[in-house]
Amino acid sequence: MGLAAEQKSFDLVVYGGTPAGVMSAVAAADKGLSVVLVETTNHVGGMISGGLVETDIGDRNTVGGLAKWFFDEVVNYYRDTYGPDSPELKACRDGLMYEPSVGEKIFDRVLAEKKVQVFKKYRLTTVQRNPDGNIASFTAENLNDGSRQTFAGRIFIDASYEGDLLAGAGVHNRIGREGRDEFNESLAGIAVGPDKGKADGRYQTYNFR
Repeated sequence: MGLAAEQKSFDLVVYGGTPAGVMSAVAAADKGLSVVLVETTNHVGGMISGGLVETDIGDRNTVGGLAKWFFDEVVNYYRDTYGPDSPELKACRDGLMYEPSVGEKIFDRVLAEKKVQVFKKYRLTTVQRNPDGNIASFTAENLNDGSRQTFAGRIFIDASYEGDLLAGAGVHNRIGREGRDEFNESLAGIAVGPDKGKADGRYQTYNFR
C-alpha cells in the first residue's frame, strides 16, 4: 500500500502548462493570489514550446495583454542575445517566429518571477469534490517516482488540452457539433453534403505540422 498523498493548498490551482495555463497562472499571481501550476510533461508552454512557433496572425497591432507581452519578450530575447542588427532578430518577425526553447525560457522565467509554484511530470489521478459538487482538490501522481501529491484550492482552472480535470469533476461536456435545429443556428452542423446541417460526434482535426 502506497504512502498517503501530501497536500498543498493554494488560492488557484491550474492544471495544464499550456500557454493558457501559464498565462492564467501569471495573471492570477500578479493579482496577489497564491498559485500552483501542475503539468503532465517535463515542459511548460504546450504547443508553443513544442514546435508550433510560426504564429498565424494578421495585424500585430490587434494583439494586446499577455499575448503582446510574450511576443515583445521574444523580440527582446533575440535583440539582447544576437544584437539589434542581427539576422536572428530579423527572422523572428517582430516576435511572431521563434525557437521552441526560447518560448519555454520566457514562460519558465515569468513563472519564477511571479512566484508560481510549478509541478512538472505530475499526472492527475483522482478529483475530490465538495458536497455541493465543486472541486475541493485533486491528486496527481509523480511520473518519476510514483509518489502522490494532492492540490487543494479555492479556484481551479483546467488548461490542459485533454480536459481531464473537467471530466474528473463531472462537468457536463459533449463531443462533436450540434445540429442547426437545436439552437436555431444557420451555420451549425455538418457544412456540406447530404447531411448538411445535421449533428455529428466527430473531433476537430488536430495534428502535428
